[in-house]
Amino acid sequence: ALATAAWFFGEAVLLSRLFTYFHHRTGVREMIVPMGAQYFLQTVNAGLASSALIVFLKRCKGVPWLTGGFTLLFQAFIDFTVMVLMALVGLAAAPVVHPHALGWGLVAVLGALWSVAWFWMRGRPRSAFGQWLYDRPSMRSFRQARLSYFVSLSLIRAIIFAMQGFALYFEMRAFHIHVPLQMALAFTPVILLITSLPLAPVGLGTEQAAMVLCFHAFAPAADLIAMSLAVSVSNILFRMGFGAIYLRPYLRLVGPIEVADAAGSVEETVRPTAEVAA
Repeated sequence: ALATAAWFFGEAVLLSRLFTYFHHRTGVREMIVPMGAQYFLQTVNAGLASSALIVFLKRCKGVPWLTGGFTLLFQAFIDFTVMVLMALVGLAAAPVVHPHALGWGLVAVLGALWSVAWFWMRGRPRSAFGQWLYDRPSMRSFRQARLSYFVSLSLIRAIIFAMQGFALYFEMRAFHIHVPLQMALAFTPVILLITSLPLAPVGLGTEQAAMVLCFHAFAPAADLIAMSLAVSVSNILFRMGFGAIYLRPYLRLVGPIEVADAAGSVEETVRPTAEVAA
């Protein structure tokens, strides 16, 4: 419960910063209802859950559909970069043997991610295709991001991930699985990285595989799977509780969504939203 609550309110702070940087000033309290709806929808599908925030941006902030979607993609880009970087640090700090291919693979991925960040931060490119991509109205979050935005959002996400490491340590202790704290913290980014793969709702299945992969030296696979399943099921139950509390207020907040309105993403090219400096 505490881990879910920490993740929930941490992301409320994170998304309030994200939307304030690129669209309109958004408070943490303002994010509670759409975040609750998103967490509930994550029990069904990750893409459907993201649409809850896109609809919130459209209806409550006037952000065009595609622009809102790429704003969330920008945050996903930062999240993935933080996960890869923390996973590399964790693998280096963990006093066990790991396949060298995994570490070098993560280094290659991190290099590719930093190359993408460099493309957007260096200014308007010279190539025709680069200019076409850079000038897309829907890509405003990538285009207008400052280094301070990258740093701020990355630090908030890193703190959220670190809190999950402490939560994982105490969850394993509750099931009499004794893993050193530094090992739990070191492997948490690896587990988050594997769990983030869009293969099942809230990482059910992938999380269990990641737990066995990372901690098989400390406990039998059956114990790790049982502990992880208990955590996953409780997580799903809490997310369903978010739906019972926040889904109806969310629907009142955004109002009815018409098909014709969803087709209005063509306005992307003619009506940009107002910008608010951080």
